[in-house]
Amino acid sequence: MCGIAGWVLPESRSVADSTIDKMLERLAHRGPDDTGVWRGNGVVLGHTRLSIIGPGPDGRQPMRSGNWVVTFNGELYNYRYLKQALQKYRRTFNTRTDTEVLVSALDEWGLEETLQRADGMFAFAAWHIPSNCLFLVRDRMGEKPLYYAPISGGGIVFGSELPALLAHPGVGTELDSLAVRQYFVFDYVPSPRTILNSARALRPGYRLEFRDGGIQRNAPFWQLPAPIERITRSDEAKSILWEAIRTGVRSRLIADVPVGITLSGGLDSAAVTAAACELVGASKVSTFTLGFPGADTDESAHAAAVAKHLGTSHHVETLTSDTVHQALIDTLRCMPEPHADSSFVPMMLLARMAKEQVGVVLSGDGGDELLLGYPTFYAHRMAKGFEKVPTRLRRRFLTPLVRQLPRSDSAWSFDYRLNRFIDGLEHGPYERHFVWIGGTRPGVLDDLLEPAIANAAMGQNVFDIVGQVLRDYPAANPLDRLAYMYAQIYLADGVLQKVDRATMRHGLESRAPLLSEAVVTTAVRLSPELRMRGTVGKAILRDILRSKLPNGLVDRPKHGFSVPLTRWFKGPLSGLLDDVLHPVRVRKQGVVKPEVVERLIKEHRAGFRDHQKSLFALLALQFWLERYR
Repeated sequence: MCGIAGWVLPESRSVADSTIDKMLERLAHRGPDDTGVWRGNGVVLGHTRLSIIGPGPDGRQPMRSGNWVVTFNGELYNYRYLKQALQKYRRTFNTRTDTEVLVSALDEWGLEETLQRADGMFAFAAWHIPSNCLFLVRDRMGEKPLYYAPISGGGIVFGSELPALLAHPGVGTELDSLAVRQYFVFDYVPSPRTILNSARALRPGYRLEFRDGGIQRNAPFWQLPAPIERITRSDEAKSILWEAIRTGVRSRLIADVPVGITLSGGLDSAAVTAAACELVGASKVSTFTLGFPGADTDESAHAAAVAKHLGTSHHVETLTSDTVHQALIDTLRCMPEPHADSSFVPMMLLARMAKEQVGVVLSGDGGDELLLGYPTFYAHRMAKGFEKVPTRLRRRFLTPLVRQLPRSDSAWSFDYRLNRFIDGLEHGPYERHFVWIGGTRPGVLDDLLEPAIANAAMGQNVFDIVGQVLRDYPAANPLDRLAYMYAQIYLADGVLQKVDRATMRHGLESRAPLLSEAVVTTAVRLSPELRMRGTVGKAILRDILRSKLPNGLVDRPKHGFSVPLTRWFKGPLSGLLDDVLHPVRVRKQGVVKPEVVERLIKEHRAGFRDHQKSLFALLALQFWLERYR
């Protein structure tokens, strides 16, 4: 894992030589082992390196082969296979790195063929010297981030994180008003937008071509396939899916540094762990879990039970309130872009813990989206019944009744989930999912945002990305379309960016075997009935794991580790709210109304409404604005 940055400018424009150093300084946490810079005709490519494969000076980047220069972030899991194929063309290699394989492949096969052959997670910039053309590329599922900013006069700046772009004098800090609205609703800004007007995020599976002073092409080189030949038989599905999972895990265990697994106690990470134990033996598998006594969603006991049954070397760090409080503040201070998912905090702590012993961790990310694991997939079916109730009757009787339910401070309590469900019914069948799993209710934003922000986004649909993503996906089954939507938006822009930012903050590489092409292409072929059985999600994965784990661990309902913010915002974090969201500090940024923020805090403390999501989003945004604007 690494950080990449650079720019292309016309010959008439000049930037101080120290600019690339400033950009790379802001990416130092992503690559603490080395830095490198390559300069050409109007182009600068920079790199910060975290050595995973081929450590040592022979893997320095940016790297050149023939007509191509590359600065690369990520891993090519099939680089050994590609290397053998390239050697048949009389290609020779001086390092053991996958970067040299990539740049040699570009020189031999060109960009399009190389991307079709490459299996991995990556974001890279490739400069083609003869044509003076820059290519920016992001991996198929969006595991690695890549941002860019066209600048006046015919140039472009790029980097792994937004702060690196902001170190360049050509990138402005004006907020994107629609992106601000989306941030509050989604908990993050869906790509291709960013929180800034000046910058954009490359979409998963896209490649961008910049030459002759402008973006000539920005289009996908790969898309999640629609189901054509269905797998409908359970025995066949179990066999094919498990072999695909083993294939994904096998390729992601390859590294020149120790590899571990983040074990949550859920099905996805348990499947990854079980596959690793089959492949290399349990004695060689290290697992890592956080424990937080008293938290409603603490799964450390279940993770320990999985580890004990499989026989891994298990490591647990038991957290205290003080530990998590400090981690929360540290997390808010170092976010490269506002992100309002509070599970960012335990992810940061888990990454810090694992980094003490390994350089790479495998995760279970992707299973819920591809195999229909979220409760919202079943809620999608339930909503069809509620839609039969006339809107007027629902708003007049049902909604007020739900609003009167007793409030609970428990994480994801029944009253909280039911209120969210009712709120979602006000929106379309796909858009409502982001009300159910997202942050601030769209209606609250009408009061919360300052007029300058609200008016600038007037007439723009906060859910426009949903229609854009689904527009060209040919699957007809609603569950197939939901899985695609979740993978393209919630997974790529929410979950994976959170994981990348948390692990890279500690110089740790995270790999997701369930996002291997083998697993992804198998999952989309599975009939929805195999993935969701009644109210039970990931049914086929449960069937597979019954032969590997006790039924009690397999049949547990889904949980997620989260911080008990509902309670803490009334108690130990109350002072943080008063300090960071003080009316003077809030008013200075001109984004949200101080009086409405005060009202949300008071309502939350009094127990009238659970505003934990909105309050955390406000904290994250305020920290970011004060640091970068």
